[in-house]
Amino acid sequence: MISMSPTYSSVLRQGILSTAALAFAGLTLSGCEDRTAGNGATALPGNDTVIVEDNDTVRNAAPPASGTALPALIPPAPGEVGGLPDDREPLDESPIDPQSVRGAGSVVERYAMALEQGRFADAYRLWRGNGASSGMNAADFARSWGQHSQLRVLIGRPETGGTQTAVVPVQVYGRMKATAKPFNRIGRLVLARNPERYKPGSTTSPWLIATSELAERGVVREEGSAAPLASAAVIPSAFRGRWARNANACSAPADTGELVVTGSELRFYESSGRVTKVTPDGARAVRVSALYSGEGQDWAAERRLEVSADGRSLMADDMTRVRCG
Repeated sequence: MISMSPTYSSVLRQGILSTAALAFAGLTLSGCEDRTAGNGATALPGNDTVIVEDNDTVRNAAPPASGTALPALIPPAPGEVGGLPDDREPLDESPIDPQSVRGAGSVVERYAMALEQGRFADAYRLWRGNGASSGMNAADFARSWGQHSQLRVLIGRPETGGTQTAVVPVQVYGRMKATAKPFNRIGRLVLARNPERYKPGSTTSPWLIATSELAERGVVREEGSAAPLASAAVIPSAFRGRWARNANACSAPADTGELVVTGSELRFYESSGRVTKVTPDGARAVRVSALYSGEGQDWAAERRLEVSADGRSLMADDMTRVRCG
């Protein structure tokens, strides 16, 4: 686990992501059924309307040849257009009360995992009205998820929407199967309390998805593409190296506080982050946005790195480490 508590700056729940998070996808989180609405728009279940670039272009674009390796996707980072709010408040890692607003976030996690694992019926039942609020029947809901070859979702901090509702920010990105075209959608899921939960002996979910509100916004870059930010996604050499909690830890066989910094990666004891953006923050400091994975979870976060004047120590997440070697 990372030595410091992760933040919500685009962290998916306390780690919900992984292809699990993929789950959310589609032209909306309720599904991806194509319903033409006119003027080039696509009407979606859950009262969402998303503008698509050019239906004919998308429909006729040729997908890559079978077996062709596609580059990794780099979604908009927290605070960027199309990204989640840049929320740096540490995650509350205490036990979650299922009835609380954080419990609503847990339901979103279950929804994501069910979709990722192909348990579409389970995902469908997490919509209010035994799936009816998704705007689709169960068969159409299941078919809709076959339109994506790659899907990822980032989840922001759940917030109260009133006494009976909760709002969960979401960012969905990935590729369409027919064209391999990347997409990014940002918005929220609104969950409502489930009155059935309060009946004696009930085992139903305390929260159910009521609506999804997503819009096309932001640009997903492909790793290796000549995007404007590509040259900025490199950590300067002054910060690179192996860093430990103290000099003795440098020779320890397993240092749980170790941090290895390369030009494109931050490696902690049980997680690693692929750098997506580096921004100068003073004479000897940078802010590094990265996509992290570890212990079966994926998330995105920003960290501030500050190196000492002599280059022998590094401050990261309020923890000072010394250079090894």
